[in-house]
Amino acid sequence: MQIYEKLLRKEARLSLVGLGYVGLPIALAFARKISVIGFDINAERIEMMKKGIDISGYRACQLDNDMIRKADLILVMESSHKSAIEKFEPYAKGKVFLLGNWGGGDIPDPYQQNLSAFVKSFNLIERGISEWLKKL
Repeated sequence: MQIYEKLLRKEARLSLVGLGYVGLPIALAFARKISVIGFDINAERIEMMKKGIDISGYRACQLDNDMIRKADLILVMESSHKSAIEKFEPYAKGKVFLLGNWGGGDIPDPYQQNLSAFVKSFNLIERGISEWLKKL
């Protein structure tokens, strides 16, 4: 059975690391159809997002070894996220991938940048999601 089918039946969970102004919309978009757990190490960032985005159905928590081991697929925004997770939990190797794996590679966080940076990141996110859905 493909991971996509497991995700749709909620037999598997997608873990998304990095919930900045780019990562959170991705987590919310995927959560409309599949089970998603999001992680971010910056509690202040999460509080800021709570003020501007309805995340009532979303929960953030510190990434730990058990969560990594339970995840079937972990999508990250930047190569540094991938490296950090694989260093933190070597078991993660082989299931941590860039959201932009088949398109643009790293997807930069546009936080505190101009509108064009947000648009660029948004387009990369859309492309990344589209490509992942084709592959799953």
